[in-house]
Amino acid sequence: MNFLKAWFEAPFRLVLLVMDIYKANTGRVAKLMGHGKARRVLNAAILITVASWLVIFVFLGDEHRRDLTNAVRELSPFSDE
Repeated sequence: MNFLKAWFEAPFRLVLLVMDIYKANTGRVAKLMGHGKARRVLNAAILITVASWLVIFVFLGDEHRRDLTNAVRELSPFSDE
């Protein structure tokens, strides 16, 4: 019977673990974003990454652009497939 009890408890324990990790990471990010320099560095890194991907997308040929678009769609949790 202990096996069945443990088997039924496992999903709930996993959800609690994920929630604890999320809570800890949210606190760390909030604390990090409270520092002005860290916020500027993180925002700059995000902007540089987005700009880099836009430049790559603009200068790709049509065939490679289609491949990149399909790869991003496959990774997206909102894709239709």
